[in-house]
Amino acid sequence: MEMKSYNRLRTTLAVMAAAFLCLTAYADDGIFLAKPEKAGSLAEIVGEKANEIDSLAVEGPLNEADFNTLWEMGYKGWLEYLDLSKAKPEGDRIPDNAFFHEEEQAEYGSYFKRGMMPLPYLNTVILPENLKEIGEHAFAYTRIKSIILPESLQRIGIGSFYRCPALEGKITVPDGLKELHGHSFAECPRITEVEIPHSVKSIGAYCFDKCHNLRTVSFSEGLEGILFCAFRETSLETLVLPKSLSSITDGAFCDVTTLKSIYSLNPKAPYALSIYVNGVPAKKTKTSEKPKRFGQDHIYSFSGTPTDIPVYIPVGSFSNYFALGWARFTNLTECEDLPELPHSGIEEMSAYEENTADASISVRNGRLIIESGADLGFTVHTPDGTRIASGKTKAGTASIVLPEGVYLVRAGKTASKVLI
Repeated sequence: MEMKSYNRLRTTLAVMAAAFLCLTAYADDGIFLAKPEKAGSLAEIVGEKANEIDSLAVEGPLNEADFNTLWEMGYKGWLEYLDLSKAKPEGDRIPDNAFFHEEEQAEYGSYFKRGMMPLPYLNTVILPENLKEIGEHAFAYTRIKSIILPESLQRIGIGSFYRCPALEGKITVPDGLKELHGHSFAECPRITEVEIPHSVKSIGAYCFDKCHNLRTVSFSEGLEGILFCAFRETSLETLVLPKSLSSITDGAFCDVTTLKSIYSLNPKAPYALSIYVNGVPAKKTKTSEKPKRFGQDHIYSFSGTPTDIPVYIPVGSFSNYFALGWARFTNLTECEDLPELPHSGIEEMSAYEENTADASISVRNGRLIIESGADLGFTVHTPDGTRIASGKTKAGTASIVLPEGVYLVRAGKTASKVLI
């Protein structure tokens, strides 16, 4: 009797626990809440409901097996909304191909692969708060409509958001990334604006290729190279290229027929010649043959763009631009009044960058106040990127007079938006 009573009690408790789970699994807004205590247990938690859940929030550890479960919920089920803001993926990383399984999603004709079947309903993903990396092709071919990249992000892999036809609006790349890898956002036709921080040194090949509605890209000082076809067939109208930019590779802005003006701030001129037009010979096939040069029809950095648009360059730099591939433009104009880009005070601040102390940034009595226990470099920009003040504060309190308006202020490792 005691054993039977014990078994009945255990069964009752199990039923009660299951009932409690059912009651607490859904939040008030209808989102299924999964709280795995260990990685690899998500499939067990969602159980038979996996293909019925349309909205899911995950709080706890996740591994590659769990991401496979999430992919199955999206591909075979109804998963539409996924909140991973409190999830803790292994290595703070979204795995390669997390939401794109090529073999399963490929559509085949009689003899060849015809295309990819995307996850049919998944349109919203909120990324983990402390995410450091998004793996290669992690969200390729999904129907996500927007993405907020966390400030902790350090790497975006090749093709992470490749061919996401519904991804729209502005993409803000977080400060901290050093490189945007190839095809990261290629063929996302609804992206309209991109903001690139000063930490990005290179924009990879085909990065924003065929983003047909991309009209605005904001560069910052610090960018050094733009690679093959990075902005091909976009709808950019104005380019402001930073002083730090030294190389624009073949076809980077190919067929941008909407381009109306270019401001290039580097007095030495970014290299904008095709490597083939510049005279790289083909290998000899016979000793009697002369080396052949690849033809003058090869792709320039700006092939297919209008050649009569104004290209504004620093005073005294015409010969540099003429020699490095810019001669195809018929309206090269030396100009003293060139715009400044965000972080254009990088060179001035280099002497202070070793000091990364915190600062307090505030407004008192109509003045900008910067307080710190150390000497710090500071810059003040308007929202459009124009630098209006920079310098060094001494330990203690610095008071700066500015006209009324909104400003972006950086002091040490502290940044803030202020209204005066």
